[in-house]
Amino acid sequence: MKLYELFRKRKQEGELITLEELSANDLEILFINESKSDNMITSLFEVKSSKITYLRRKFGITI
Repeated sequence: MKLYELFRKRKQEGELITLEELSANDLEILFINESKSDNMITSLFEVKSSKITYLRRKFGITI
């Protein structure tokens, strides 16, 4: 199971997923390896898209 599906499954089961759980490595896997957009990642963590974009830039994760 891919990381995005794992997070999505946890959320569907009612678990609150916080942004603090998202490591730089996880963000890179989601964005680069699994090709998930900032908006898709945002929906998992219920934060603004700009927060995910900020974290990507902070960690040097770009296309």
